Amino acid sequence: MQCALCQVAATWLKAFELPILFESKGNLYGQVVVKAFAELRAAALEGVGPNLNADTGLESLVANLVAFSQRRDSLVKVVLREIIDPSEKGTLVIQQEFASFLALVDATFRKIAGENLRQGLSTRSAIMHIVAGYLVKTAAGDLAETLWGPGEQTLEITRALLLQNA
Repeated sequence: MQCALCQVAATWLKAFELPILFESKGNLYGQVVVKAFAELRAAALEGVGPNLNADTGLESLVANLVAFSQRRDSLVKVVLREIIDPSEKGTLVIQQEFASFLALVDATFRKIAGENLRQGLSTRSAIMHIVAGYLVKTAAGDLAETLWGPGEQTLEITRALLLQNA
C-alpha cells in the first residue's frame, strides 16, 4: 500500500508541477491528502447553489461526484483510505475541511429540497452513506460491476433515500 501511495503522490506532483521540497514521504503524502479532499469538495459543489430545485440540485451533486471519481480515481482512493484509516494529517483535514464540506452539502441540499426532503432521516448521515458507498465503488475498480451490478444507479438511490416524492 505504501508504494501505491508513493505512486499517487508522484503522479500528483507531475500533474501539478509543484516546486515544493518535502522533508519526508509523510509530508509529501500529507499534501496529497490535503489536495485530495480539496479537489473532492470543489468538484462536488461546482455549479451547485441554492437557486436549483431538489431534482436538479441533487442531479448536479451526484454528477459532480461521479465525474470527480472518473477523472481522479487515484485521489478517490486517498480520500477513502483517510476516512477508513486516517493519518495524522488526514484526521485534521477530515475534522477541519471534510466535516465542513458535509455540513455545506447538507445545508445546501436542505435548502434546495425544501418540502420534498424526506422527514425523519438525518440528511447528513444519508449524504455520507451515499458518498462513502460511491467512494468504495470507485476504489473497487474492475470489481465494482461484480459487486454492485451493471450500470450507474447512484442518482436513483440518492433520490429514493433523500426525497419524499422520488
